[in-house]
Amino acid sequence: MTAAPAAPGGAVALPPSIVFIERDWLDANHVLLTGPAGQVLIDTGYVTHADTTLNRVALALDGRPLQRLINTHGHADHIGGNAAVQRAFGCTIHVPEGEADAIAAWDTRALWLDWAGQRAERFTFDGVLRAGDRFAAGSHTWEAIQRIAAMRADPQRMAWAAARAMFAFALLDRRALARASLPAYFATTGFYAECVLPALALAPDAFADALVESLVAAGAARVRDDHVETTSAA
Repeated sequence: MTAAPAAPGGAVALPPSIVFIERDWLDANHVLLTGPAGQVLIDTGYVTHADTTLNRVALALDGRPLQRLINTHGHADHIGGNAAVQRAFGCTIHVPEGEADAIAAWDTRALWLDWAGQRAERFTFDGVLRAGDRFAAGSHTWEAIQRIAAMRADPQRMAWAAARAMFAFALLDRRALARASLPAYFATTGFYAECVLPALALAPDAFADALVESLVAAGAARVRDDHVETTSAA
């Protein structure tokens, strides 16, 4: 496959067989690959926005059948709409080989669901993609490439950045959380209790104060009526 031509402003002009479906916070973007080999959807967004996912995908399909759904990985914002998409369009689902066992067993810790305070609807899959597998979709042949974890030179900085992103996600999902409930929430949600708090060497109440202060200062959250709520309309 040759590189796509550059579009004005430095963007890449995609061929007509590749449809990019942009989403907002909580949802991974989708890509619809169309062509003689059939239609393939990449990722499905978060579970609470499944109806929007179905509408966007149906619009992009424009009456064509959806043969296959492929997940890049098993995080909630990538697999949350799988079950709804499969019910609506009757497609098969293929997941990365390295996460297949966790998905089959619905291991919510390994999939970072309740362990990270997130949700997804359980689904069944039809096959796996292994590193190096090649498949035809959207008039092209594609190859699955394994993600490589980056080396983290500063664990504390990484833990803080991850905590900010995950808590912002939680606020977008729930809209608001009682300020007084946050220490218990952080102490009982595995991602924070097992990873973030030890890395930062903070007690849950001190971490809650620091995190809320940071997000408020950044304009990502506000405190109102003793609740912390998102400032986003997503």
